[in-house]
Amino acid sequence: MSTTEIPQGGLPSMPGLRSFGTGHVLRDFDLKVIVQISGCERGARRLLRGEPLSAADVGPLTMANHAAHHMGYLPLFELGGKVPSIAPGVEAVLREQLEKPGRGQQI
Repeated sequence: MSTTEIPQGGLPSMPGLRSFGTGHVLRDFDLKVIVQISGCERGARRLLRGEPLSAADVGPLTMANHAAHHMGYLPLFELGGKVPSIAPGVEAVLREQLEKPGRGQQI
């Protein structure tokens, strides 16, 4: 099996996933990449403001979690319950990333 193939039934297992709550050299860059490729900025901003999400917001959040997993991180968002939320330890880092100059509207 090549490194790009996903085993039948789900995501490949990746031991030692890192948390975005733990600072390291590439964390901010990796988070920026995940937000950009998933298109989850709108949904993440709505979660940070405590607003309800639309159905269109959930797909990008799912994609962000998928991208985070493949980059060696724990999920950014808790999507298993009735109401999606930001994963523990991620809110401050996500808020900081989305409030950087040049990122459009402030949260």
